[in-house]
Amino acid sequence: MYEFTELQTPKDLDVIADLTFSPRQNWLVTTSWDYRVLVHDLGGGVSTSNNMKSEEYRAKVPMLSVCFANGNSTFLGGLDGGIYQLDYENSDFNVVDVFEELASEGVGKHLDVGIKKVCFDQQQNRLIAGSFNGDLRAVDVRTCQRIFHKQADTTTNSKIQNMDISKTLLIVQRKGSDIDIYDLRNFDNPVETRQLGLNHQVRDLISLSHTTDEGFALSTIDGRVSLEYFDKNPEIQQSKRFTFKCHRAKDKVTGIDTVYPVNALATNSLHNTLFTGGSDGCVCLWNLNKKKRIRMYPKFFNTFTPHSDEDDSHLDKAVQSVVKLALASDDSMLAVGTSDDGYKNFKSLDVPLLQQVPSRVFIRQLVPDECAA
Repeated sequence: MYEFTELQTPKDLDVIADLTFSPRQNWLVTTSWDYRVLVHDLGGGVSTSNNMKSEEYRAKVPMLSVCFANGNSTFLGGLDGGIYQLDYENSDFNVVDVFEELASEGVGKHLDVGIKKVCFDQQQNRLIAGSFNGDLRAVDVRTCQRIFHKQADTTTNSKIQNMDISKTLLIVQRKGSDIDIYDLRNFDNPVETRQLGLNHQVRDLISLSHTTDEGFALSTIDGRVSLEYFDKNPEIQQSKRFTFKCHRAKDKVTGIDTVYPVNALATNSLHNTLFTGGSDGCVCLWNLNKKKRIRMYPKFFNTFTPHSDEDDSHLDKAVQSVVKLALASDDSMLAVGTSDDGYKNFKSLDVPLLQQVPSRVFIRQLVPDECAA
């Protein structure tokens, strides 16, 4: 019933870094760790993967994050700390902003400033980039001029791991479970810092709405999703907050749960529902009002065939992890990126990379009210 269409992608596509839809015309952009940027034109909807236009672009560094500004203007954040705009006509990546030391010393000298996330602030027409080293930068997309550069506090471990934007707020998750919340009009100091006290690594963070200041969701490697809300009244804020377990499988014999990381989130603000994707190969849909799961889509399986006779017992030949989710701006399509994250379980760094399962991208045309309870 819930079928997905696989898009045409390279047969050796590396782990997917980011996946997002354009706000107009439904272009889907996928970036991967092997320097690829793939663009699928899904403006005609989902029919068959053979008649969907796609283009491949090669960057000089892995592009870890992508966002759109003013229609289909495509901006990317690189592992080298540069912000780039994709030039579709010339198949090139135009430099929008770089750190001064990168410009003088060349690409690859300062990978600690690699950009984890780029977001578009529609209210002020600017890009906001968060780096591994904890720095925040904003660039005017009209002039490609840097507006500000907020350097991280070097006395604390302030590495930026996730970031997203709501109507007037920027939510920044730093190493651990500390959340800095900034007013987009003033980046001098956070208006609030929340210490969530989570015991495990956060995998994803998203704003519940980009048109209001409702709250945000985050997922962790121990199969949990937490919902946090913005409210001036701390009692109301606390009463709305909740966490739920997901992407777990109970052994029928022992009764022990196998817990999978929840790698990706996507939200439908109209119906207040949430998609989750995990390393169990599943995508689930949750009703946040009723606090329950309303759909579980079929698992994503790989078609892996070993390239050698070496021991490959470390690989899961059945299920491929869901690492990225994206929902079209008109809620008409759901994109799913799957990758082989089995390298996390390798017993040795000497395992041949040829045994890695290629990443894949799938699309589902959502039926009316599918995101509703």
